[in-house]
Formats: sequence, structure tokens, C-alpha cells
Amino acid sequence: MALKHIIFWMALFYTLPLGYVLSFDRRLLRGLFFVMMLIPLVFAKTAINFFPDELYRGTARGMEISLVYLLCISALLAMHLRKVRIYFYVRGLWAYILLFLCSVVSVINAESALISFYELWKMLMMYLVLVCVYSYLRHSKDYEVFVWGIACMLLLSFLAVVKGKYLDGIYQARGVFPHQNSMGMYLNLICPVFLAGWMQCKSFFKSSFFAICLLLNAAALISTYSRGTILCFPIGCAVTTVLCLTTGINTRKLRILVCMALCALVGTGLFLSQVMYRFKNASTASGNARIFYATAAWNMIKAEPLGVGVNNWSLKMDRYYPYNPKYLEPERWENRQEEKPWGIVETVYLLVGAECGWLGLLALLCWYAAVFALGWRSLPAYRQHSQFYLLAGICGGLVAVFLHSTLEWVLKQQINFIQMMIVYAIVASMFEHQRSGTLPQSVPASLKTGKLQAADSTTGNSRTAS
Repeated sequence: MALKHIIFWMALFYTLPLGYVLSFDRRLLRGLFFVMMLIPLVFAKTAINFFPDELYRGTARGMEISLVYLLCISALLAMHLRKVRIYFYVRGLWAYILLFLCSVVSVINAESALISFYELWKMLMMYLVLVCVYSYLRHSKDYEVFVWGIACMLLLSFLAVVKGKYLDGIYQARGVFPHQNSMGMYLNLICPVFLAGWMQCKSFFKSSFFAICLLLNAAALISTYSRGTILCFPIGCAVTTVLCLTTGINTRKLRILVCMALCALVGTGLFLSQVMYRFKNASTASGNARIFYATAAWNMIKAEPLGVGVNNWSLKMDRYYPYNPKYLEPERWENRQEEKPWGIVETVYLLVGAECGWLGLLALLCWYAAVFALGWRSLPAYRQHSQFYLLAGICGGLVAVFLHSTLEWVLKQQINFIQMMIVYAIVASMFEHQRSGTLPQSVPASLKTGKLQAADSTTGNSRTAS
């Protein structure tokens, strides 16, 4: 039996006892969420696929159970024992439910219902992550544990990037992630948070820590040499910078902007030749492949309004189905020699539209829009709050990854999907706190008046003391 199987069965056996132990002390529960953010470091070694089809080219290759899901079960049990309310519905979740239902309906046209079930199972597990993280945040307002956990994970991943690039000779760095595009998408979402933390946090320690995280992970991001990643990264950072400047322009922020400009110049000098080489000498076959798969996706969307079956893309690229451009227009695509396995269309939007139909694509767009809207609508209420940086960074990161997703489908990969659900839980809980008047306590904003305003954690009312 492989080591990962032993670890999995031990973790499964201790899931319920662990939940019971965690219920004794909230600090233990907080520690569990910190550990949960470190799981990407060992994701492949601790995740188990039941009924696996490891050679299948799809968004899911088995009924995967990750250590993250088991920790979520333990955390939910601990919260239940501590009489913490479990929230099963999150604002905007209707769009995700609709996407799931469209995925279920698409199984009607699937060649393999089992392969479709792999993706449906993953979507259910993502809902488990959302319920767990959202319920914890609604109760604790403890956002910092997720930020610090992800930051520590990425610092360790940076060491893997350095090792892979300079010791193992890996051209396109991927750190601890399964693919360079996965790491690029992950960093595009979280690096703007580090940027906002650097600009907004008054604490020298926190500001310096975020600055280090931003600079190191920006270098890791560029080391992926993913064109989509590199193009979208400055867009997300620009959005975040503008949002941070709306809270006020001061000498400190201007110094940070100058420092960022200098670091960008140094980084450009170090990486420009390799980045230019990647853009100029990119294989024409790569561009042709994107057009080829986009054409196939469009054929599927036109032919099957309900979709060809979630996670059935590779099966429906077979010559027996009237979607593959090579067989529909052999004279145009005669130079394409490949038969199987076919690749996946390089955009999450066309992929969902092809597999889940028009309504599924609309549901995906509505869900993404709902996540972004929750963060955007919360910005005014947190404008003078110490955690404004988190919202500003997330809004910039979401702009980057939604644009990036027009070129990649990796938001459907497990690690990136989990990150997306955590971000969703964060913005949804922050929106509910400001809507109900129960924002987390924020000392820096109140010190401006020379008085201490303490917000009642249950009612949101303020009381002022000399």
C-alpha cells in the first residue's frame, strides 16, 4: 500500500475524533484552518482518487477525496459542538447551484456518466469547503488566518520554484502546483492581496512581510513564462493600486509606489530577455491549437444546447462525434497529426459552454459576477477599516483571474477551485458583516479621532470611551 493511502485512511479514521478535540479550544480550530491553507504543498501526495482514470484528459480524473475535505468535516463537527451556526446558503450561491444542475442535466448527452460524476463530485466537495470556511468566518471574523496560511504556503512554494529552476532545470516553474498555469492563476489571485497589504497595513512587520511575499511571488509568477499569467498580472495589480489610493494618498504610499516601480525595473532587466523569447518564439502550433479547440467547442455548443456532458470533452472529440474540426474540415486541418488524447479547449468559458450548454455558461458567468459584486459592494463600508486591503486585493485578483480564464481552464483544477471557494467565502462573509452592521473591530480607523471606538461584536453598535 502506498504511503498516501496509509495517510488517507489514518486521516479518515481520525476525522471525527479530531473534530471533537477541536471543539475544546477555538485556537485549535484556528490552527486547523491555517494547516488547511498549507495543504497545496502536499496536495498530490495526500489526495486519493477512487475509480481513477489517470490517463483521461479532463477536468477530473477520479472521485477525488483530498485532505482538505476531511479537515473541513472535522472543522464542521467542531463548530457544531461549539454551538456555532452552520450556514448552508451563501449569497450568490443560486448561480453555483444552477451551474451544478446544468452539469447534472448535461449527463443526458454524456458518453460516460461515471466520468461526469467525477466532476459533479468535485463540485459537491467545493460546496463543502465553502460551507465550512463561510460558517467559520461568519462566526469568528478571523480572516487573517487564511491570509497568513496562504502566504506561508507560497513562501515554501517559492523555494520549490528556485530548486526546480536552478537545480532541476525546469524551464517553466510550477512550484508545488501540478502545472505552471495552475501556479500562475493562483498567484494572479493572491498577489494583489499582498500588494494591498503592503500599501494599507500600518504595522511595519505586516507591511514588510507582505512586501516580501509580493516580490518573491511576482518573481515566481514571471518564472512560469505563461503569457496569459504575465499579461493579466499587472492588470490585477493596477486595479488594486487604484482602490488603495482611493482611501487617501500619502507620502508612505507614494514611497511604496516608487519602490514598486524600481522593483519592476529590476525584474524587467532580469526576466525581459527570457519573457521576450517566450513571446517571440512561441510555437505557432500553440496558437493554432487554441483556434482548433475553440472551433470544436463552438461546434459542441451549437449542436448540443444542453451540453455534451460535463467532463466528457475528450470523449466527444472522438471521430464518431460531429464536433472535431479535423474530421469535419479535413482539408483545413490536414496538418494536425494527433489523434488521442485530445487536449482541452484553453478557456474555461468555452469549456463550460461546450460541456454544460448555454444555460451552464450563463450560470458560470453569473456566479463569477456574484463573487466579484460581493467584494466590490463591500468596499465602501470597509474604506477606513484595517481589513480594506483584503477586499481591495481580492477585487484586483478577481479581475486578473477572470481575464486569465479566457486563456486557461485551470480555475476548474482542484487547488485553484478550492482557492476560489475560499475567496468566495471571504467576500460573502465580509459583505454580510457590513450589511448587518457587525464589522470586525478596527482600531486604526478609530484612533484618528483620539478616542477609542469599540464595536460590539454581536450588535455592531459602537460605544465611545475617553
